[in-house]
Amino acid sequence: MSWLGFLIFLAISLWYVWNGKDSFSKKDWFLFAAKVIGVLIGTALFGRLMYNMITSWHFMPMSDAKKLTASLGGACIAVLGSKFLIVALCSIFSNIMGFHKEYNTQNYEKLSSFSKSVSPSLLLFVKCLVSAASALMLYGIWLGR
Repeated sequence: MSWLGFLIFLAISLWYVWNGKDSFSKKDWFLFAAKVIGVLIGTALFGRLMYNMITSWHFMPMSDAKKLTASLGGACIAVLGSKFLIVALCSIFSNIMGFHKEYNTQNYEKLSSFSKSVSPSLLLFVKCLVSAASALMLYGIWLGR
């Protein structure tokens, strides 16, 4: 069960980090915050549902249900956190370049050409690093106990 959860959430995390947008608009940030809040509420509701089912039918030890609830909630937050890290780093870099465009116009052209040549490989490196960190987090959540 733990290996299955690890592999499923690892696949979801890798797909979420490597696909989709790397910068968010205000609407996207709002939806991302709603996802985080939804995960927290969903985890609490799932935990309550598990508690009610276990007290009624005794199909699983309470310790296993607690571990499953914590693992599911933690894994969902880890997946969202990985995407947050990618988007935050891209936004920081974009804001730095925007600052130079506005306040450092004499050097902006040099920085812009350097940025255009380096940023694709830097983004690839960051995504690889975050993917490895995501795998490590999910390993700790699902298999590290």
